[in-house]
Amino acid sequence: MLKDKLNSLNKREKALAVAVVFAVSVWFIYGAVIEPFYRKWQTLSKTIEISTVELQKAVKIFKQREYVLAEYDKYLASFAVKQSDEEEMALILNEIEAQARKSYVKILNMKPRKAVKNAFYKYFYVDLDTEASMQGMLKFVKELKDSKLSLSVEQLTLNSRTQDPSILVGKVTISRLGIHPEE
Repeated sequence: MLKDKLNSLNKREKALAVAVVFAVSVWFIYGAVIEPFYRKWQTLSKTIEISTVELQKAVKIFKQREYVLAEYDKYLASFAVKQSDEEEMALILNEIEAQARKSYVKILNMKPRKAVKNAFYKYFYVDLDTEASMQGMLKFVKELKDSKLSLSVEQLTLNSRTQDPSILVGKVTISRLGIHPEE
């Protein structure tokens, strides 16, 4: 039946039928075989490119390993918690009192908080009520920051007194970050 229909076609129609069958076959092979392989190749190429960049970054970081470890040891010396929480808090309170005397800041009230712990760090907090001049308060904050314990001021609220506006009454929250040294 198909052979009879093909035989009844003239030469031009046969050539056109062959061209159509060829075009449909090429389109099917392209869509079913070549295109999926090409997409997979592109995906793999992008994955290799991304992996290469990540590997280059990792190698760069690994080359800096000694520097990073040296910096870590430097900071560990400043931030390591080598004693109990109570002893550490006593050091912090002594440092705060010393810096307050040096800066002419009067401490009205000092309330240590319980240490807040997580897997790698401990945070020590102390709440203060203070009185000082503006220069004294600024010097106090700077001295705390520069102290050997690397204390930081988390919160600072200042109000002037009505009797003497040059004296500031402040509420200060001071913190210290402590690192658990690896054992």
